[in-house]
Amino acid sequence: MSFGGFLGIDTRQIAVPVDAMVLVGQDMEVVAFTPKQLAGFPTFTASGTTPVPQDTIIRVGLAKPSH
Repeated sequence: MSFGGFLGIDTRQIAVPVDAMVLVGQDMEVVAFTPKQLAGFPTFTASGTTPVPQDTIIRVGLAKPSH
């Protein structure tokens, strides 16, 4: 996910565990980490990663918007 910056400027990509996120409407939101914790995540690089097979099922929680 993109993290940091202002209005899309100076953001960086970080990897967040899928079980730390929920689907709220059409958006994914991180619910298991604070912004301060996310700031400590390293910048994501694809080297050393393994692609997920296309038939993999990823389950995410659903939540109602709080507003």
